[in-house]
Amino acid sequence: MARGCLSVFLLCAVGCASGKTASRGASGSATERRAAELESRNEELRAELSRKQAELRQSFQVTAQAESAAGLNNLGCVGVAPARAQVQGLPRSGAVHSQFMLRGQPYRMTATFSSPRTVGEWRSSQGTCKVTP
Repeated sequence: MARGCLSVFLLCAVGCASGKTASRGASGSATERRAAELESRNEELRAELSRKQAELRQSFQVTAQAESAAGLNNLGCVGVAPARAQVQGLPRSGAVHSQFMLRGQPYRMTATFSSPRTVGEWRSSQGTCKVTP
């Protein structure tokens, strides 16, 4: 009788183990399917991002061409500083006045000023400002 119980016990243990393996295999394939779906979605999102970036570059180029056609490359500007200031209030002509990033693209603004003239309490200089990539 002990051998019979032992046989039944071993059969049950083997059956349970094989059942767990089967369920693991099924959940493993479900996990693999989900991973494949996520990878597919990731590729779709990457393709969409590439399209959007290309559209953005094209839009920026069109805008830059329109600005050039409208004469906005050399904008008129005026530098103003207190007339009695000891510190130079205006950037040097032709020197980079500021640098900034716009959507990952670096730009520089240079200003060119005429000699200053005093108007009341202020010193002003006519000039042009140019923004370049």
